[in-house]
Amino acid sequence: AVVSTQSTGAYPAAFAIDGNHITHSHTNCQFDTTIWFHAQFEKRECVSEVVIFPTHKGSWYNRIRMEGMEIFVMDGGIKNRCGLFVMGDYDSEQYTTACGGQLCGEGVQ
Repeated sequence: AVVSTQSTGAYPAAFAIDGNHITHSHTNCQFDTTIWFHAQFEKRECVSEVVIFPTHKGSWYNRIRMEGMEIFVMDGGIKNRCGLFVMGDYDSEQYTTACGGQLCGEGVQ
């Protein structure tokens, strides 16, 4: 997949989907700036959930930045809403947002 975000050089967006939970990506943003991430699939894929592994467990800062973030599956330029990101227990190892069924498209944003 091709990924993009407002990432810094030492922590590129590609680290977000490399399957290694030790590497991580960063975004360049402030509290008042929109955080975004986009993964473009090599071919059309269907997803039923999006899983995020936090870099810093128990971080109130990450909770504030990501709480309420909308997740979309992009299909031919159309944004199909997967769900709303809710951290709940902010000390969790991972956070899962269910799409309410399978959504198919070229990428996740």
